[in-house]
Amino acid sequence: MRKILALLIVIAMVSCDNQGTKKQKETKTTTVEIVSNNYAVVWDVLTDDHNYVMNYLPEQVEEFNQLFADGVIENAYLNNYEYIQLNNDAALASVMFFIKAKSVIAAQAIVDKMSFVRNKVATYNVYPVGGKWLDRKPAADVDKKFSFATVWFLTADEATVKQFTEKQSDQVLNLWKEGKIENAYFAAENAFEKRNEIPGMVFFVNAENEEKAREICDGLVFTKEGVATYKLFPVGTFWLGSSNN
Repeated sequence: MRKILALLIVIAMVSCDNQGTKKQKETKTTTVEIVSNNYAVVWDVLTDDHNYVMNYLPEQVEEFNQLFADGVIENAYLNNYEYIQLNNDAALASVMFFIKAKSVIAAQAIVDKMSFVRNKVATYNVYPVGGKWLDRKPAADVDKKFSFATVWFLTADEATVKQFTEKQSDQVLNLWKEGKIENAYFAAENAFEKRNEIPGMVFFVNAENEEKAREICDGLVFTKEGVATYKLFPVGTFWLGSSNN
């Protein structure tokens, strides 16, 4: 039986665009120089050496717990949908989370101090996701479905975006009330001008599988009218919200 390690660290996920195309993991840190309060920190493990990972896991866990207690880290998801394979018949259960900071440089400085970065167990990317719009409703826990992070990038001109924004927002809000969508971040600064770099919105879809999650996203007006495209990341199930809750 393989050993499952629930690491308190986000592992880089293989993303799929809304045509289902696989994208190779990147190992080069990417940042965008803007000011925002919320950032998704996406990691990529650099080794499959189980023993090496375990050498630095305790310190990584301690650092993660302290950042969560301090309110710096929030909304963590434990990826029990798919695992990262290590040697010695071990596997990683990854964790995806958001970090609060004054700027992308400040967010990067926080993560740089963590054990896995200092010891080159993993590298990471930082993505601005704008302000938090919707949190999580109790209805999301009823069916205990898996969660999928969806990252949206604007593709239409500004007039078209404005034309369909209200309808998109209404659809997302209704799905949120049903517990099908949660933890939505909306309109990061410069999302329109830097549409290839900065998401216009990020939210989590709760569904039985990836196909069902895509059905929800494909039913939104931004997809139907070609206003935006999305990438979908399996992140498992919701784990931690906020230390203030």
